[in-house]
Amino acid sequence: VENASVNEVTLAPSSDQTITAGETVAFNATAYDQFDNPIDKPDTAFTWANTSANGTFQRSATGTYTVTATVNNQTSQSATVTVTPAGAADVALTPAADQTLTAGETIDFTATAYDDAGNQITTDETDFNWKNATSTGQFETTTAGDYTVTAERNGVTNTTRVTVEPAGIDDVELTPNASQTINATDTLNFNATAVAQFDNPINSTDRAFTWTNATATGIFTKTTAGTYTVTAAYTNATNATAETTVSVTV
Repeated sequence: VENASVNEVTLAPSSDQTITAGETVAFNATAYDQFDNPIDKPDTAFTWANTSANGTFQRSATGTYTVTATVNNQTSQSATVTVTPAGAADVALTPAADQTLTAGETIDFTATAYDDAGNQITTDETDFNWKNATSTGQFETTTAGDYTVTAERNGVTNTTRVTVEPAGIDDVELTPNASQTINATDTLNFNATAVAQFDNPINSTDRAFTWTNATATGIFTKTTAGTYTVTAAYTNATNATAETTVSVTV
């Protein structure tokens, strides 16, 4: 008894499938006549939607795909395959370039994870482990210096550098800062340090200050007995001064 013409086509697996990018699903198609007798046809005899010629589904792009098999104008029921991202292969940081800011300022970093096919996995900052930033990717510090900001997901990282510069000058410190007593034949060497907001020291030399009762490098020398006020004022900074007294005896 020969088979009648194709009346129905079925797929296996017939249920909806979910895979990660790059994985495969092997579909098989079977044709039946009107009496439910299977008709011997290889998978390559069918016309497939969204698979190879032998029914193998493989996609690297995420999304939902519909798979069908057709032969002799009979099309199977459809099966859907949902492709989700694979594991993280790359993490992108924004901004990616090195950053420079002033102490007390903030930078909001964003991170995006991709699989090896370039599919976006997540843009939620809380899905990453951050170094030198909050759980939402915000960088903020009041301490001047160089910092490396890192976002990590599943062992994949990306980093960028943030340089924090001191804020405006608001104080000057003298060394020694206590009142001094010396002989008329002695000298004192004062050192001045400019201090920015948040107590960050400024790279400066004694020549960056305007001195009262001392040389341009902070050296005090007097041969006349008396009490002198030594003052160091940081150039171009309002109210950024420090002072102490020196008593000279003969």
